[in-house]
Amino acid sequence: MQDSATSFRARVFSLVCFFFLAACSGGGAGDGGLDGSDGADGSTDGGGDENWLPSDLDPGNGFGLLVPAATAICSYSSESDVLQAYRNAARITLKSDFIKFSRELDRLQYDLIEKIEFGPQRLLATPESAGAFSRKLEGTAQNGTYSYTFEQRFNVADRKFSVIFQFDFKVQSGAALQPIIYLNTPALSVDPWNAESPFLLRALVEDPQSSYDRELRFAACDLSRLQRVQLDIDLAGGDRVQMVVRCPDHSQTFIILSTVCPCLLESAFFERATDRREASDFFRLAFVSWNHCNLAQEMLAVFDQPLGGIFAVRVPGGPDSEKMGTKPQELFCLNEDLSVAETKTITSWQVH
Repeated sequence: MQDSATSFRARVFSLVCFFFLAACSGGGAGDGGLDGSDGADGSTDGGGDENWLPSDLDPGNGFGLLVPAATAICSYSSESDVLQAYRNAARITLKSDFIKFSRELDRLQYDLIEKIEFGPQRLLATPESAGAFSRKLEGTAQNGTYSYTFEQRFNVADRKFSVIFQFDFKVQSGAALQPIIYLNTPALSVDPWNAESPFLLRALVEDPQSSYDRELRFAACDLSRLQRVQLDIDLAGGDRVQMVVRCPDHSQTFIILSTVCPCLLESAFFERATDRREASDFFRLAFVSWNHCNLAQEMLAVFDQPLGGIFAVRVPGGPDSEKMGTKPQELFCLNEDLSVAETKTITSWQVH
């Protein structure tokens, strides 16, 4: 009972704050009303209930996109080369807002992207064009799907970065089945390559160091809701490596040659004698999974400080390697430029 009362009071407090801020700002976040009406502050936390929406968030006859405060999405790469995946990792911070879409909207400029950090140096991308939503209707206004696609191009160092986010609202008998898309952590904790979802968050990377453009897809940077797999690796000479991987559910994925079954590294350590180096920063870790999802997995961890001249470890395998008969026999300890410094024989490979 005490927890329920606390949650109720928190919700009432959130709503009071919400209406107070709306009154002070002249009716909410005016930037967000893409149909010309007022938006609402997307920073509401719902008193701890991740799926709670303030009752005032009414898109009318249209649709709405609610972006909570501090929403960050991280890239899952389609690369086959883990070094390229490391080079082109991206994290996008979205603007917090409640955005309304009218059914008649054709195109309207909007600043959805607050910040893009790119690569191990966390380079900040600069806009090349203004961001904008466009509308497309498949089927009829009574029974169809309204798709609102956000597009914006960025420059980052020697690369081009094109954001393409799509948000779909299905309509039956004229009524929206889900009138508001809420980009909270549960909604974003999906397989961005294979899961059925009302949104698709992706970007295209034009990299002069790659022979063809690569696609990134994005999901929650918070990995706590994904399956945890730990790999403990013993090496000849007594060195040890541990990799902790987080994977979305791939059990229902239809596997073909080009299917990507993405995972992200959560943490790693390299241990030599009594010393250890650890990595847990998103931009210091990389994972690739290609060729039927699990026949060619590879992991990379780069440490802030070297240990015995070793700056990183590259593992030519992953959580599915042993059961697929492709368990690696060796891994690579890397120099500062990520070239191979030592090749180490694997004496034990355990997956938990």
